[in-house]
Amino acid sequence: MTGIRTILVLLSILQGVKISHGSSHDLPVFPVIEGEINITSKFLTYIPSVTIFYSTCNDAVLSSQILLELFDFSHITPAEYAKGMHQHIMNAMKAAQVTDTLKQTGISTDNVAKYHKTLSLPLVLRVNAYTTAKFVFLKGILNEQNAVPLALTYASFLEKHAKQCMKTGSADWRFKVLMDGFYDFVASLHLVSKESACMIAALISNEWKLASFS
Repeated sequence: MTGIRTILVLLSILQGVKISHGSSHDLPVFPVIEGEINITSKFLTYIPSVTIFYSTCNDAVLSSQILLELFDFSHITPAEYAKGMHQHIMNAMKAAQVTDTLKQTGISTDNVAKYHKTLSLPLVLRVNAYTTAKFVFLKGILNEQNAVPLALTYASFLEKHAKQCMKTGSADWRFKVLMDGFYDFVASLHLVSKESACMIAALISNEWKLASFS
């Protein structure tokens, strides 16, 4: 059955179907619904290029001390994480000229504490890496051939910002780096836009929810 669902996704992509933001509250049973690919579908997680991107990011983090420090939020609560990310996400939304910045920022952060009681390095990495992978996949850029270099590029942006921010001694450097590194990665692919920002908000909101089921 999973194989059939995956084929449906790929066929729909090839046919140029419309991509829907869906609902961050209700997960569909199938990824293809009435000619649309719903971005909240958990089956996007199993797309080969998405899994390659995630596993490459995971390996990059495990081999870098500074990235291990970056993704380690085990010392704070989910509510504190959401609060820490809030202003940085809002700044990025404004840079993308999103009009309803407060709403989209809330969508991005509300599910952290709603679905999680504690944070761990693997959890934060999973949410951020899968959000990034699914976004570039849905934008038609990520494929099996470029998944590894794209993941390494994403990791390199994070590492670069981490090295810069750690020098400042700022207490919230992790929050800033997660947002700035991601933003620069998206900008390098010329994907910064209002539409992209809203898609990312829906994706990351859903990733926090999906992660609570695993």
